Amino acid sequence: MKRKIGVVAMMFVFLAIAALAFSESAVKVNPEATIGEFIGNTTVYLSPTKFPKFSNGSSDNKRCARYLEFTMSSDPDTLPDRAYYINASGILPGYGRSEDKHCRYHNEFNETTGQYDCIKNGISAPEECGSIDCGNQEYVSLELNSNSVNSINIPAGYRNIAKVLFTWTVRVVGNRPNECSRNGGKELNGLAIWPLLCHPWHNGKITQDFSGGQVQTQLYIKGSGTIIAKNADSDSAGWAPLDFIASMTVPAGPPGVVNEPGDPTITGSYIVTKDDFLNSITGKNTLPPIIYFKLMWHNDSPLVVESLANQRNVVAMLMPITDIEDEENE
Repeated sequence: MKRKIGVVAMMFVFLAIAALAFSESAVKVNPEATIGEFIGNTTVYLSPTKFPKFSNGSSDNKRCARYLEFTMSSDPDTLPDRAYYINASGILPGYGRSEDKHCRYHNEFNETTGQYDCIKNGISAPEECGSIDCGNQEYVSLELNSNSVNSINIPAGYRNIAKVLFTWTVRVVGNRPNECSRNGGKELNGLAIWPLLCHPWHNGKITQDFSGGQVQTQLYIKGSGTIIAKNADSDSAGWAPLDFIASMTVPAGPPGVVNEPGDPTITGSYIVTKDDFLNSITGKNTLPPIIYFKLMWHNDSPLVVESLANQRNVVAMLMPITDIEDEENE
């Protein structure tokens, strides 16, 4: 009888210890996920990086009408599919600028209003005559929480056992560029042929087709301390683009009509792990104490792209994983 009582007592102690160990492990590797949300507070714009397709032009300046319709392509057979980038100088190659002594204006994109401002040329910058402000060919940062760069903290105990899930949503609207009117340029009527492209342009008209293109978003990350982002280039100040690019095609619309996407929301997600970072001293993979991130976007279309205030966000979720062996082996 005493032996049975002893066995029962030993089993009770064993189960109590096992339960305690399980409880400690659960707390250790199963904490609640930490969530942070970053919201864009301002309306921001990207200027076009392509010209529209021109067709059906008529004017007293036949040379310029032909140029807009045909000279932009060396092969007429490619005209139906052509889409031309604004060149590095911000002008149509071979025309504009100071080639015409009567040219009086150039065009600058206003990132605050999303419109082109018509700037009358002065003596100080006659070489800009006839030019159109060139859209940014690189990705640029989207404002979130009034900052271009944001961050999340990774607690010391989780840098080898956690993953970070980033999800982002960006509502995008595509509009025709404004006309750069000499009277304020407030109407969305497309590019002004005069004074920006052709002089003279009396009784002139031409169809401008602002067919689609892509708006793209991509997340960039950066480490802290001795922990660096693994795919960062030497000239990128430590920033590394993540592989996934979330994009949306801005749909074609009838020429001369404002284009607004039917489903104007871009969504993307990416899971960041310790394999995305490297300790520059030990050579081991680990998450850094702070992950810096920025959401980048790029306009690959002839439209002015608009991201409205309070209609874009990034959600970052720190998710510790239940793999005790990984933690013990680090």
